[in-house]
Amino acid sequence: MYIAVLRSGIENVNQKLCEERGIKIINALECSAYAVADCTVGIMHAEIKNIVHDSFVPDEILKNQGYTTVDLDELLQQSDLVSIHLRLSDKTEKYIGSRELGLMKKAAYFINCARAGLVDEKALIKVLENIKRKQPVFKIG
Repeated sequence: MYIAVLRSGIENVNQKLCEERGIKIINALECSAYAVADCTVGIMHAEIKNIVHDSFVPDEILKNQGYTTVDLDELLQQSDLVSIHLRLSDKTEKYIGSRELGLMKKAAYFINCARAGLVDEKALIKVLENIKRKQPVFKIG
């Protein structure tokens, strides 16, 4: 028996229960990568300066591809638009919390193009309640 997930992540499936019952989980790796990338580029089309932070890809590789790399704090402090694209794992759960959101410009856009668990939802709600924001907040995916 199989459970098929039409996305790359399988965190919305009870993996332990499936394993106990001998149910295999199959997923569609990278099925939406191009659509998410296209959407992100469309949202960011007015962005003039692109800076990048990636905890998992060495700076040298990103620089060779023409990106300017910075640490996460600097990225959050400088950016008018922050877009995250991470897999949800023990290392990335609540990757963006109160401290990180507090570093961002008051008028910055924040776009989570990945999993909801990457952002501390309570911290995000608190920030949004405490600022008057004209820009919309997006959740994609």
